[in-house]
Amino acid sequence: MAGKNYFKVAHPFWIVTIGFGITLTGFAAYRPDLVPYHYLGPLGTLTKYLVDNHSVALSRGFPIIWIIHGVEAILTLPVCSMKGIGGSARIKWFLQTFALGIASFYNLLVYHPRKLK
Repeated sequence: MAGKNYFKVAHPFWIVTIGFGITLTGFAAYRPDLVPYHYLGPLGTLTKYLVDNHSVALSRGFPIIWIIHGVEAILTLPVCSMKGIGGSARIKWFLQTFALGIASFYNLLVYHPRKLK
């Protein structure tokens, strides 16, 4: 589908990976006692190391992640306008980009609408 209603859902790999990563980072930053480190293998070992040795960076980095996603989401609005995307598709791009960041925003950036003759 193209034009005003163009929207492309991000690849499931990115949805799962980014969703898991943000969730893990949030728990590691604010509730490290709830992280099941032993079930995460090498990722659990890394997360435990970060919690034990870099907790300040985690607690400051987590809001920065959301600020970056927010800026990317805001940038979708003028990009949608330039590409002629409006209505509910524009809202979908905003929300998806806020949740997934560049994994969504990239799909919007590479979209080139056909010119009407």
